[in-house]
Amino acid sequence: MNDAEHAVGLYQITPIFVDDINRLIGKEKFTLDDRYSALASETMIFIYLNHYARAQRLGHEATNQDLAALHCAGPDGDLQKDELKVKEHWEKVKAVLEANERKLNDANQKN
Repeated sequence: MNDAEHAVGLYQITPIFVDDINRLIGKEKFTLDDRYSALASETMIFIYLNHYARAQRLGHEATNQDLAALHCAGPDGDLQKDELKVKEHWEKVKAVLEANERKLNDANQKN
C-alpha cells in the first residue's frame, strides 16, 4: 500500500482514481474494494487509459511512456514526464517491458 496516496492493489489504485472511473462511465460501478481485484483493477485501468490516452487528446498516438505517465501522475501525467516521480515510474515500467521482450525473444529463438 502507498500510504501517502492510499493506493492499494496490483495497480496501486487510489480512491480518486476510482471516483474518476465512475465519473467517466456515468455510474457508481466500482468500489474501493475493487482495487484488490486484479480483474476489476485491469478494467478500471483500461477505461482510464482509453479515455485519457486518446491520440486526439495527446496530439499523437500514445506511447508506453505516455501510458505510464498517465497512470502515475493522473490525467495530465503526459505533461509531467520530466517530474522525478514520473521519471522513476517510467524507468520501472520500461525495465519490466524490456525484461518481457527479452523473455519473448529467448522463447522465440528456442522454437
